[in-house]
Amino acid sequence: MCKCYIISKVTYLTNASLILILFNNVNIKDTIERFIGNHKTNMPNKIIILRANKGRLGYIQNIFVQNSVAVAITEYTIEKFVWEECIDQDWKKENKIIEDEFFIDQRVYKNIDEQDSLCGFSLDYLKNEFLTREGSASILMLFASGGMGKSTLSQVLTNRINMQHDRKALLIQSEIIRNNIKNDAIKNFSIKNLYQLYDIYIKMISDQKSLLTQKQFELGVLTGRIIVIIDGLDEIISLFRSNFNLNEFIESLIELNNQLGEVKVIITSRLNIFQNNTGLHNNNEIDLIFLQGFEEDIWKQYVQKRFALYSNTDVHLKKVERYLSSVLEPSKSERKVILPFFLDLICEVVEDEIRDKDSNFVIENLQDYLTNKESIDYLIQAIINREIKRQRFENIPVKLFIHFFQELSISYGERWSLENLRECTEYIFSANNTEDIYRKIQLNPLIKIDTNAKIAYFKYDFLTNYFNVLYIIDYLSTDKINQLNKEAMRILAKLYDGKHPILGELVKYFSKNISACMRSSCDIINLIAKTLKSETNNHKQLKQVSSGLMYLTQQIHGSQLA
Repeated sequence: MCKCYIISKVTYLTNASLILILFNNVNIKDTIERFIGNHKTNMPNKIIILRANKGRLGYIQNIFVQNSVAVAITEYTIEKFVWEECIDQDWKKENKIIEDEFFIDQRVYKNIDEQDSLCGFSLDYLKNEFLTREGSASILMLFASGGMGKSTLSQVLTNRINMQHDRKALLIQSEIIRNNIKNDAIKNFSIKNLYQLYDIYIKMISDQKSLLTQKQFELGVLTGRIIVIIDGLDEIISLFRSNFNLNEFIESLIELNNQLGEVKVIITSRLNIFQNNTGLHNNNEIDLIFLQGFEEDIWKQYVQKRFALYSNTDVHLKKVERYLSSVLEPSKSERKVILPFFLDLICEVVEDEIRDKDSNFVIENLQDYLTNKESIDYLIQAIINREIKRQRFENIPVKLFIHFFQELSISYGERWSLENLRECTEYIFSANNTEDIYRKIQLNPLIKIDTNAKIAYFKYDFLTNYFNVLYIIDYLSTDKINQLNKEAMRILAKLYDGKHPILGELVKYFSKNISACMRSSCDIINLIAKTLKSETNNHKQLKQVSSGLMYLTQQIHGSQLA
């Protein structure tokens, strides 16, 4: 039986009085003639025809002519009609996002650490295999560890899509939500679907209600004209905790896609979300890909691009290569790929040496602080050591600067006012010329300063977690814990569900130092038990600390909590 669906008169289109929607799998000629027979006495002068797919030009108009009906026909595909007539024109204007000028595309893989699962370069794969290939999944999740270039790729992809003007990529950045939302307001938000996330994000960046209504937004998404890119899902989940249910959110995307089958949502995240949510692994609606870093040919392209305006580019390339080798060698890394943030830092070192004609970048044995002894540890120490020599910080050891960065991340979080930075400098370096140190430390390549906003932060956002890990390693390695450290409790409480990214780094260290972890965990849990017994307060955070320590101690023995 033929199907014909009619929407009643519409007022927002002045040049039409009826919209006729033709769905797939109908006999168009029979459907149109039945429509003519039912409406010949009240036939409008103009009709808009909406179809799922574009049809033969003039075919429907000829059917009306053959039935002696004079009517002007305008045809749209459903997605084109939504884009041109239902979405605000100002909202569709290109909004170019600032991106890294030295961006170099890298390869993506279907599996972690498996070279034979190569998918090609990320931008080509996202365009040809996900965004345009018929029958592809509706959700793509891109996983990588911190500093791998997920955010940079998201920015570049957003700009590439928006250059086409026939659809719009909407980039939702976890960093912007994290830096703008007030902690006491988080509990007031619940994210169950894509629009709720969009609504929160827009309020963060524009301080007003969403520019698109929920119907407009969802129409744009389900027709594929609005492509949503969510950068940093792991950060969003960590921020909203129980107010963000990942399974419920994914199901809402799939349900949205079921309406027209054109939904395209791209999500980036650190690896812990992939590792802790097995339901993502075999879902046909989700395409999973992974970044592994820069292979040698890629990082050489990056260096060539970055040093293109300098003379003797080959000399700089060899110096970068030498520094990279010196970072990787002591960690005994077998992988022949470079994390993009490694390359960025070392290129910055070389650029400084070009200007200053002075080389102070030397890899040494790790000094007297506890780490996992991986490449990042050697790199961070080398950077700090170089700054000590370069800025002439007399008689200040690397360990004290490590302690300084720990204190910044523990006490002030991810963003610090310049006054916070000054206070921390005075506290840690109290025996030295703190004003001189405060001024010079703002030049450290690990830190960025926003002079307009009068704030400072780590250049690479994952460094906050890095220094938090070092702090907890140091705390749990104490011979005897006699009292609960407030800052340490706050971090350990984040491990309550076993999903926070720092858990893996702590497991890595304490798997080789089990006795220290067990001793300190027992001390902490005993102190928590005494506190809970003697006080009537709920102490939710302390209960979460106990849960987090259970996950940690179980996993350092090689087992998992269900």
